[in-house]
Amino acid sequence: MLRQRPPDLKHINTYLLANSGFLSSLRVQLKDFLDINTKECSNPQVLWEATKCFIRGFCISFSSTLAKTKALQITNLENRIESLENLQKHSFSDDQSTMLASLNDEYNTMALSKAELILHITRQKYYFESERPSHLLALMLKECETKAHIPARLIHRPSYILNIL
Repeated sequence: MLRQRPPDLKHINTYLLANSGFLSSLRVQLKDFLDINTKECSNPQVLWEATKCFIRGFCISFSSTLAKTKALQITNLENRIESLENLQKHSFSDDQSTMLASLNDEYNTMALSKAELILHITRQKYYFESERPSHLLALMLKECETKAHIPARLIHRPSYILNIL
């Protein structure tokens, strides 16, 4: 049986803590926030609550921007790969083939990072909400694996495109 955590308990996205850009931005923004608000607020409890709200908002904003950026990068990669594949269909070139292979590698790397994020979220949820570790983790991983569609390009050989034609 799953333990229900209290609805007001908030957890930080621990995946953000591995992002050095997030940490440096948070330090700078938090320092500015505290410099401004320490002088204005005399009650430490109000300052603490405002600081928690600021951190929560900053995390949401940063993760949203990061997700949009990654989605845009994936879309751009897919478009570039599709256009190169169409060029390869009409006229084969070694340079285009090399470029296509490097774009496919980059796409696979991004797809693997998405898979890592899904596994990270599953593990994080497991640690926060589970009582029986092994059984619950196995069920959650199985459920996430069946629901998660992680695209990856399977073309590792440029000659594969020629064989299709």
